Amino acid sequence: MKEFSLIETMLWENGGFFLMDLHMARLMKSANHFSFRCDIDNIRRVLQDHSSSFNPSLKYKTRLVVGFSGNTDIRSQKIVPDTNSLLRITFSQKKTDRHDSFLSHKTTRRELYDMELASYREKGYFDILFTNKEDEVTEGAITNIIIQKDGRYLTPPLSSGVLPGTYREYLIKSGEIPLEESILLREDILRAEKVFLINSVIKLREACF
Repeated sequence: MKEFSLIETMLWENGGFFLMDLHMARLMKSANHFSFRCDIDNIRRVLQDHSSSFNPSLKYKTRLVVGFSGNTDIRSQKIVPDTNSLLRITFSQKKTDRHDSFLSHKTTRRELYDMELASYREKGYFDILFTNKEDEVTEGAITNIIIQKDGRYLTPPLSSGVLPGTYREYLIKSGEIPLEESILLREDILRAEKVFLINSVIKLREACF
């Protein structure tokens, strides 16, 4: 198997990392699944040291990469405020396999997503949506999906082949919005009252085709 690393992409704001505990829990779960060495306490310390020079009035996107032996690479960039109200999206023609275990873990083994995202970013899209071989909508290359339909908020279930996003988990557990899991097809997305993209960096943003 080609070597790969684990990834967590986090938002730093207001003096700390947003949803840190959920990110660390997901990282530890993936490390256990793939038998990676992973010292969470040390990673927390390294992240704290890394962020000590951040400007508290700004927001940062931080990318943590953890290798098989537990080695870490951390890189951050300032987040430039996005003035666009809607994020432009479309569907990929490529299909994913719901049985691919890598879809359940955030790793560097994501060639399909990276290639599709790069291609569609050149055409002005923010993200590209995928469907699995059963034609169920799964997720974006860098986001989870929520639709608003008949007053309900629906998101594809993990069983469709979806990354368990930390902000997705936060919304489900917190009840901030009444989010339900539901199998969604392409027509459900296209006919939805509203479509939202979510992740722990952008939080919840409305999208359009």
